[in-house]
Amino acid sequence: MEAHNPNRIHRINFRLTEAEHQKILASWQKSSDHKLSDYGRKLLLGKPVTFFIRDRSLDLFTAEMARLRKELKALGNNFNQIVRRINGLKELPRYEFWLQDAKRKQEILLEITKDIQQQINKNASIWYQRSSQEKASEEP
Repeated sequence: MEAHNPNRIHRINFRLTEAEHQKILASWQKSSDHKLSDYGRKLLLGKPVTFFIRDRSLDLFTAEMARLRKELKALGNNFNQIVRRINGLKELPRYEFWLQDAKRKQEILLEITKDIQQQINKNASIWYQRSSQEKASEEP
């Protein structure tokens, strides 16, 4: 349990409707304050409150990039194993088999890399449009 701050001995209690309570909680969760009491104190005393601005497109982009990164890492590991095998082979038929397998993996890697590039381009376009709109709305 946290130690009480001896300077803060006074309490203020007040009642809220469920809608008011939910509104305050939603606003608090968007703020940088970890404790509701810190958030409430800032609001009541007129101190500045820092809010996090969440960008849904950035969240989706991050999740997709994490998925693609995991997939790319697995394919890269497979590709490295194939290249090591090819370098250690001396028999021509086995060499050709592993070389063909390496070419298939390379095509998959290139396809995933293309997907990553498309995602980056798509999100960059969205962010650029938003940035342009925000700048336009700020101009007098």
